[in-house]
Amino acid sequence: MTDKSLSHIENISTVCDTVRTCLGPLGTNKMVLKEDGGVKTSTSGSKILEELELTDPSFRLLEQTTSDFASRHGDGSTTVATLLSALLSEAASLLEKGLHPTVIENGYREALEIAANEISLRERPLEDVGVEAVVKTALTETRDPNVRATVADSVGTAIQTVADSSSSTRNHRQVKVVPRLGGALSETELVRGVVLDTNPVTRSMPRRLDEAQIVLLSTTVDLPHLSTETSTEGERTIAVDSVEDRIALGEAERDSFKQQLNHAIDAGCSAMITTRAINDRVTQLLANNGILGLSQIDEADIARIARATGTTVVPSLKEIDTSRLGTGTIRIQRHAGRDMTFVESESGDPVFTLFVRAPDPRSIETFQQSVEHSIRAGLSAKDSGTVVPGGGAIEMSAVQSIQERSHSISGPAQLAVEAFGDALSAIPQTLAMNSGLDRHSSLARLYVSHSEGRDTAGINATRGVVDNVMETGPIVDPPKLKQAAWTAATDLSTKLIRIDDRIVATNLEPDQSEQQEEV
Repeated sequence: MTDKSLSHIENISTVCDTVRTCLGPLGTNKMVLKEDGGVKTSTSGSKILEELELTDPSFRLLEQTTSDFASRHGDGSTTVATLLSALLSEAASLLEKGLHPTVIENGYREALEIAANEISLRERPLEDVGVEAVVKTALTETRDPNVRATVADSVGTAIQTVADSSSSTRNHRQVKVVPRLGGALSETELVRGVVLDTNPVTRSMPRRLDEAQIVLLSTTVDLPHLSTETSTEGERTIAVDSVEDRIALGEAERDSFKQQLNHAIDAGCSAMITTRAINDRVTQLLANNGILGLSQIDEADIARIARATGTTVVPSLKEIDTSRLGTGTIRIQRHAGRDMTFVESESGDPVFTLFVRAPDPRSIETFQQSVEHSIRAGLSAKDSGTVVPGGGAIEMSAVQSIQERSHSISGPAQLAVEAFGDALSAIPQTLAMNSGLDRHSSLARLYVSHSEGRDTAGINATRGVVDNVMETGPIVDPPKLKQAAWTAATDLSTKLIRIDDRIVATNLEPDQSEQQEEV
């Protein structure tokens, strides 16, 4: 292949090499300077790639891959970028030696199968370490051991409760992270229920309701418009000409609303939460009856409240009855100068909120992302019931297995299989480098340990040593997440190495001057 045909591989490798230094608990931050003068800092590989304003079409493939991976799995996009960079570097060398892209792809696929089988062989029961160990490993945005332990315990409790519930539809949305600027990371609070960044529609409403009877609405709470009638022919407007008629109509609308409100109160309603508005004309009437009202609540949060409290969303006050009400405690709490609403309940399915705090905007965003990643990792491990040794240990086991199996492979494909193994060793090398260790000596120690059967030897980044990652403070990863990251990097690398030219599709017709010469 020509240098031109390899340019896209070099470009992608350059971007990935920038991201790979974010890998692990001691990975560095990246500051992205935008063309409009904005500044963005993050340690998340997918977030960094999203902020880069690059127009290269190959980069778009990379961005899409990491973004989709983050959406599906929550974490691991930096691992994808790190492995991708190594795979492309190995592939570029093989291409220059004359290997065909198909041969490289076949070798990579065969090596990936060997590595995936190694994951199956090295799996340990989750119960040996607990889901908290998985969460703590994924929680890379704080180096404070007390914060990591507290948050891991909270997330572990939420995941365990969700997993033990009888609900038939368990997913990561049952555990949500809500950030609030102001305070310290150590103030993170686990709430069984939903936390809303809002306050009651008027200050005269109660700020706490214990065992509240909650109605969830999908409509605006307002006086009914009696001047508009609905018939089989559609809506028609009733003419109201005189002042007396207008006054009478207004009183009739208020009386009609009071009847609907009394119907709701008789059913036991003490709190109204709606996705739409609560009109100013009725807020005081609700407050006078001791009803707490929350308006303009996101539909996703309404769905979470419904699940937590056992409530059914209704389209109007007329539809309220005791069977459609949910039960929960609602409290309004002030944090950093703003009210937050906590809707707590154990009446329905388990729904949790991690209410996280941080002193500055950069910290709150990155910590929120890290907690979200840890939740997804914990749920993945809970789903499979197994873990694999982290800190690059599982990669080293796979590398050793690939090297042993490569000797039985004939032809040029053997070179591609061995290259995949070399690329996979980039994960522990990068972890060692980001931890301040010498990557070459660390890799040599890992090779020796694994060749001697110590398959739990890996990089303990927080301690800065090569160690048994399954002992004190286990470092473990979900097997599904690990295999998915290897597969995503392999898929994109094989797609990129099969590109031998880029064609501009905006003007494929011959130049006019050339056409005239031919005539």
